[in-house]
Amino acid sequence: VRLGATIFYASRITNWKRLEQIPVEDWLRRLSGNSTFEKIWLPLLRAKLGDNYEKTSAAFIWATIARMYAARRTGLKREMFGYVRGGYSRVLDVFQQRLQAEGVYPMLGTRVRRVTSDPSRGVTVETASGSRITFDSVVLTVAPPIAAYLCPDLSNDELGRLQQIEYQGIVCASLLLKKPLNGYYITNITEPWVPFTAVIEMSALVDRDHFNGNGLVYLPKYLPSDDPSFDVSDEEWRERFLEALFRMYPSIGPDDVLCFRVSRERFVHALSTLHYSEGLPPKRSSMPGVHFVNSAQIVNGTLNVNETVTLAEGAARRLLERLDTEQWCEEVLASDNHRLFVRGALAWLIVDGNRESADRVLARFTELLPEYSSDDDFVDMLRLVQVAIRCGDILPEELSDLSSQLAEEFPAAHEMMNRELVRLLAEMRVSSIGDRY
Repeated sequence: VRLGATIFYASRITNWKRLEQIPVEDWLRRLSGNSTFEKIWLPLLRAKLGDNYEKTSAAFIWATIARMYAARRTGLKREMFGYVRGGYSRVLDVFQQRLQAEGVYPMLGTRVRRVTSDPSRGVTVETASGSRITFDSVVLTVAPPIAAYLCPDLSNDELGRLQQIEYQGIVCASLLLKKPLNGYYITNITEPWVPFTAVIEMSALVDRDHFNGNGLVYLPKYLPSDDPSFDVSDEEWRERFLEALFRMYPSIGPDDVLCFRVSRERFVHALSTLHYSEGLPPKRSSMPGVHFVNSAQIVNGTLNVNETVTLAEGAARRLLERLDTEQWCEEVLASDNHRLFVRGALAWLIVDGNRESADRVLARFTELLPEYSSDDDFVDMLRLVQVAIRCGDILPEELSDLSSQLAEEFPAAHEMMNRELVRLLAEMRVSSIGDRY
């Protein structure tokens, strides 16, 4: 009962900053009780964070629970999983093709040795081979400790803030098996004798036909970034992992393992330590033209693709705000990508918010309105409309056509969408929706 009450209570919290001041163990013991903490929460925390859970704030577990509940607050009222055929390799290949089509030249496999900045000459990137390339601006997406190493000319305060961020890394084995394990996508492991922290059976989610009828399994092991286990050989990891896996699943043996690969990464997710957000370095550095964008900047969420994309979009908007709007506003208005339109139009209104820009943003929104957009994109477009109305000082009577279109969208199945619709329609002085809820 107390476990369920803890999860429900956490799902209702909005002031996540307050939780940054409380150790996660203290918070969970107080809410769930010592017995529930020892039997359930502690094994899960150790599996994900190891002994680093002792440094972690309650904001970590709040963000995890909040993400779990996010899907249930949509109109679907349940979680849904999906996948891209070909995985991230296919996604990244498409990115590369699109970037090259836009005139971007990807320099893959090129190690960077140092980044320097000069206000009169721009930002210079020196590669490991000794070549130097100069840009107007540079965005570093590496982990903060690596950024500190690459940019020694930063201020002492910035270097200290970058270097103090602690990370959890991962050693992950990928196995191709002749047959599936048990058909469960994720099995979290809390037993201390098991050398991995979960069994991720991708072939329970992805059609096995994509793997020629075989099973694909990941075995992750989370470790502090400086853990000596990162130097353990692949062969030793293979021996440890397979011995435990065969013990857990007696139906499989050595002959069922078609392929075994080990991947390592020391910087995966930043630890949500006490007062974490207060110690983060600024996204725009003291070096002219040098910016930081990385997952350590996720302060009220968990490490996932959605949060990372949101960071990237915010960084792109800030960079656009520093450029002459004539260089990019027409492209933003012509885009059929709703997310790009929202971010770009918002940047335009921030930089050059007047009646002309507001009218053009609203006109483009009106064109996009009949098209399909995701719930999140539509909510953000509604917020963009509110910004445009204020920037352009547009009166309600000038928005009769748009208000009629928006009134047809109410009520929606999405709680946040309804809130933004009500706010916007009230500002437009639309009274015809009062009897629809």
